[in-house]
Amino acid sequence: MGSHGTSGFSKVFIGSNTEKIVRLADSPVLTIKNEIDDFVINNMVFASNFYEESYPVFEKIKFFTDIYRFHIYLLKVITPKEFEPTPVSQKLVNSFIKLNINRNQKLIVAIFYQSKV
Repeated sequence: MGSHGTSGFSKVFIGSNTEKIVRLADSPVLTIKNEIDDFVINNMVFASNFYEESYPVFEKIKFFTDIYRFHIYLLKVITPKEFEPTPVSQKLVNSFIKLNINRNQKLIVAIFYQSKV
């Protein structure tokens, strides 16, 4: 979705119509600030808590992987406020991978622990 703004006044980051759609959409929305002649997606990051409610969201993303054949990076961020032990995070991510990732897809997983809020 283009995000250049329609009112003649260009917002700093994205247009107000695009901002409304991004905030209210029940599906992932890709916004592009400027026109790109040779648009190619090589990589995508899926940041999630990897609970079961994230599975349907990832199904929508897999639709794009079939079209663009990009690499998927899975990212789980652990904060002090939402802390969980490493074995719990690993189990969640491994279960997610087992149920959602095709063996032919290239995958990189990162679990990031944020030490300060």
